[in-house]
Amino acid sequence: NLLSNAMERTKSGMKWARSPLKPTEKGMLNIKRKNVTILCNEKNPRACNLARISISNAGIGAIVSLHEGDCVEWDLGGMHGDHRAVIEGRTIFVCNPPWGVRLTEDIDSSWVSLREFLRREGNGAEAWVLSGNKDLTKILRMKKSRTLVVRTAGEDLRWLQ
Repeated sequence: NLLSNAMERTKSGMKWARSPLKPTEKGMLNIKRKNVTILCNEKNPRACNLARISISNAGIGAIVSLHEGDCVEWDLGGMHGDHRAVIEGRTIFVCNPPWGVRLTEDIDSSWVSLREFLRREGNGAEAWVLSGNKDLTKILRMKKSRTLVVRTAGEDLRWLQ
């Protein structure tokens, strides 16, 4: 019964996600969009390939777009414009920058790229960043409003809003 309820909610949710955004939304009168568009970015080519396979297998390619490369090079329309991907008050960035065993010599540059991307593209959006290192989090120069503690892969991490 629990599984059948979940499947029904999934069908209903996917139908809603693929539906066009109603033109009554603030600032959206001349832009045709779906209710949900999931925009993803991954720097690691192997992880990006796995994500593409997962998106395809899940059948969600119509609402998920994957960009491969450094996030600082990812253009979502910047601070304004009719083609801006970010919808104020309806966009959430969920970020999983390197932590734990993924920490490398160029780790600071990854976090600086994330900071620059969020500053350029994140106006009017909410951001959640997964971090296991307070010093790296300081690179973002952002004030957190909420923290959720999680433990994964043997690491104590924080989701920071």
